[in-house]
Amino acid sequence: MIPGKELLFCALGGSGEIGMNVNLYGCQGKWLMVDLGMTFSGNEYPGVDLVFADLEFIENEREKLLGIVLTHAHEDHIGAVPYFAQELGVPLYATPFTAKLVAAKLEEAGILDEIELNVVHDLEISTLVRSASAMSRWRTRSPRATRWSSRRPMAASSTPATGSLTTSRRSAPRRRRRN
Repeated sequence: MIPGKELLFCALGGSGEIGMNVNLYGCQGKWLMVDLGMTFSGNEYPGVDLVFADLEFIENEREKLLGIVLTHAHEDHIGAVPYFAQELGVPLYATPFTAKLVAAKLEEAGILDEIELNVVHDLEISTLVRSASAMSRWRTRSPRATRWSSRRPMAASSTPATGSLTTSRRSAPRRRRRN
């Protein structure tokens, strides 16, 4: 499957479940991965500790993968990074807090010096677009962050197919205590 001018979404893991979030967005023949997580096994898999998404599709299309954006530092979003980042061979992009935790994981695995880890700071033109040709006309920016949104990263993305697409993380409704 090669993305054309349309924006394609391909969930490799994490959709409809908690854990192992790995999503692909494709446009004009290129893919951008969002998150590379894992989940912990339960009783249904005796003897198995960690469960990863099946990455066979993007491993076969590796030359079309531009990079991996890590949205936040939960294991279900970054836990598989030390297991697959070297094999995928693309740059990683993360906010400072997430990048610090990912760097510790990569150092523990002994591959920190082999992985390109880019820190994307708030209010900065995203590191993702420093090489416009590599991103195949993708434009991404971080909207102005408030104290609240800096804990829930947001991104706005634009492709030739969509014009403008904005995504954000919204907080779950708070439960009220009964008196």
